[in-house]
Amino acid sequence: MRTSDSINELATALSAAQGEMKAAPMTGRNPHLKNKYATLNDIIDTARPVLAKHALAYVQMPTSPDNPEIPMIGLTTRLMHKSGEWLEDEMYFPVDPGSNRAVNPAQVAGSTITYMRRYALAAMLGIVADEDADGEQPQAKPQPQRQPAPQAAPPVDALLYGDGSFVADHPKTREVYAAYVEAHNGKAPSNRFNLKAWHDKQTAIPQNAELFTPDSPQGNGAYDEA
Repeated sequence: MRTSDSINELATALSAAQGEMKAAPMTGRNPHLKNKYATLNDIIDTARPVLAKHALAYVQMPTSPDNPEIPMIGLTTRLMHKSGEWLEDEMYFPVDPGSNRAVNPAQVAGSTITYMRRYALAAMLGIVADEDADGEQPQAKPQPQRQPAPQAAPPVDALLYGDGSFVADHPKTREVYAAYVEAHNGKAPSNRFNLKAWHDKQTAIPQNAELFTPDSPQGNGAYDEA
C-alpha cells in the first residue's frame, strides 16, 4: 500500500464514513458456491453517498505488469480526500484469453477487472462483500484411499531416470539416454521430459518425433514388459 506523506485528515474522514456506512445488500448469486454476494453496484451504491458526505472519493484504474510477457492484469484503487491526502494499492490477477473460446479476450479482461474492482473497493472501505460460510458447510466424509496397483518389476538391465521412473525399453530412447549420461559425466536425466528436451536441443527434431512413442511410460515409474 502507498500513501501521501500524511493521511491524518483522510483517516479521520474515513473513520467517520465507516461509522455511518451500512452493510451492502447482497443481490448477487453464485451458482457454483450457492451463496450470495454484494455486486459492484451494491458496493458503489452503499459507499458513494457516505464518501461524498465526508469529502472522500475513489478511482480505480486498470494496469499491467512492467513485463508484458506476464499474463496478468492489474488494478490500482486510490482513495482520496479533499485535503489532497490519498492512499492506494494494487492487485493483480492471472488472465488467460484462451480459457474460453466462446468469449473474446476483451470480454475476459473486462470480467476480470470487474471482479477485482468489487473486491478491492470492498476491502479498502471495509465493506463485507460475501456471505461468511465458515462452519456452515457440511463436513465432507473422508474417502477411503485407494491403494496403488503393484508395479511390475523391471528387468535387471532397466535404466532409471533421476526421479526413479524407468526408461522406455525402446532402442532409440536407450541410445539417447546413453548419450545424455556420457555428455553429463555419468549423471542420469531427471525424467523423460528432461531427456527429450535435451535431445531436441541437440538435434532440433520436431516435438512429435519417434523418440517417445505413444506407448512409452508416462514418467510415473511404471514399466511395460511387453
